[in-house]
Amino acid sequence: MRKVLLLLTFICAVAQASESGDFVRFQYDYLNFTNSKQKDYGSRGTLHLKRSFDDKTLQLAYEKTVTETYKPPLKSNLNVDKLIARYDQKLFDHGRYNLGLIMVKDNLVPTDGGKVFNLGYMHRLTPDAALEGNIYYGHYDIMKTYQFDAALKLHKKIGSVDTVLVGLLKDIVVDECSDAFCANAKPNYLTAGVKAKLDYNGYFLHAGGFYGKRAFAVMMEGFMLQHHAMEFDRTYMAGIGKRFEDIELKVRYVHQRAKELPLNNSGVDVDAMSLRVAYFF
Repeated sequence: MRKVLLLLTFICAVAQASESGDFVRFQYDYLNFTNSKQKDYGSRGTLHLKRSFDDKTLQLAYEKTVTETYKPPLKSNLNVDKLIARYDQKLFDHGRYNLGLIMVKDNLVPTDGGKVFNLGYMHRLTPDAALEGNIYYGHYDIMKTYQFDAALKLHKKIGSVDTVLVGLLKDIVVDECSDAFCANAKPNYLTAGVKAKLDYNGYFLHAGGFYGKRAFAVMMEGFMLQHHAMEFDRTYMAGIGKRFEDIELKVRYVHQRAKELPLNNSGVDVDAMSLRVAYFF
């Protein structure tokens, strides 16, 4: 059964980087935590802008998350703000480099004020295949994190169906921990993922999976940061949507299995339902 799930995940997984065109996008996520000793439920809103200028691309995003918590052990609800920026530019005939920054404001946890810096390069092997590597450095008062992502991206048109397949590998190092918040984190994590996108006549199907433990990880090519002390060991996602000329609608479901590191609490399930609306211009 597990092999079947892995195969289906690979065939249907989402390729975040396959999107093209300038857009402004809003996404709302409802979060539900099961077996957590800290969190009950939450909501997250994200506003994302992408704009291209000749061979340069600038992306800006603002994310706001409010999570209802159990009091105690926490003293109030979580309120988290994140600002995300990414700059891409053509380098040589078949390559592009990118620079990125994530800034975190959190009212409860010691990672408040954290910053993550990103340097990456994508090299197009053929018109339908590319290799990409990204290095992330996380600077927090209580620790440092280092992450290296490697990805192989393949595009193929099968009849009227556009297919994008992506294989990923994430290597994460948690270093110089000086707080109980990160004390139970492992010094090194290695996790693999698969993503893809099926697109037919404006309709698309997304799904994906990550296998292997990770903590304090940067996801979605620098547009998601899991900065809370949760160690994830499984992630499954699936989404469907439709493009109506300049408008795109998408719904997505994500299931994750995790452990709360400060309390050493295993068996936590994190479920998210998302609605996304984008305008392309």
